[in-house]
Amino acid sequence: MLLTVSALLSGCLSQTNDGTQPVSVSVSVVADGQVLAQASGSFPAGTTALDALKPLIPLAYTDSPLGAFVTSVAGKPAPDDYYWALYVDDEYAKVGVSMLRLEKETRLEWRLEKIVDAQVS
Repeated sequence: MLLTVSALLSGCLSQTNDGTQPVSVSVSVVADGQVLAQASGSFPAGTTALDALKPLIPLAYTDSPLGAFVTSVAGKPAPDDYYWALYVDDEYAKVGVSMLRLEKETRLEWRLEKIVDAQVS
């Protein structure tokens, strides 16, 4: 059934939403190479990703001046030296989950990733 739904929705990817139609959002949560959770729903265009995700999967986060900082997804907290990275349509998110506005069908994925120390020369 998931394949059927995906096939039906795939034609909508390139359509522009004029704000009157709901947008479909799917989310998956991946840690240690395993899918921990998957869900989907429809929301009004312009909804933030954070507001769309709240009814779909358990999230723990703290508010900061820069937006929400997600500390746990699907009941799995990020261990030391790891963080929950948000991907939007298979690309690393350019804005945070509380700033991302959903205007079209969107695939969100949370990936547990290791924090890598950057060296400045």
